[in-house]
Amino acid sequence: MAKGHENLIPANKRSKDEVRKNGRKGGKASGKARKQAKTFKTLAQQLLTMKPTNSIRINEKKVYPLIEKIKELFPGLKESDMTNRTALLFTLMREALKGDKQAIDMMMNTAGEKEPEKLVATVINFNKKDVKKYADALRKKL
Repeated sequence: MAKGHENLIPANKRSKDEVRKNGRKGGKASGKARKQAKTFKTLAQQLLTMKPTNSIRINEKKVYPLIEKIKELFPGLKESDMTNRTALLFTLMREALKGDKQAIDMMMNTAGEKEPEKLVATVINFNKKDVKKYADALRKKL
């Protein structure tokens, strides 16, 4: 046996009361973990629906005017739709356009277009020069 496992006793060699007692402990720990996960999930959902801050500090000297940029790109966006979820999606798209593979995957997955066939079919229908021109213009605004 591996080192450190010499003092372990399997459940089938323990008394029924001992097994029941240990099972109860495991159930309580599992319930506590589920409750904590639910709390974090609820908190994350509340944070996503809150209004974002006006700007994000990128480093000591640079501040990025987040809401201003989102409104510039999407002038028709309602004020009520301006949430942290919107800001995250915007930031994710910005990173995807910079070529971040993980951001691209997350963006495609969020949009429900994870299948490569859909992406390829969409790109094939556009002139490559037009796509590049559009992407360059969008990058400049970001």
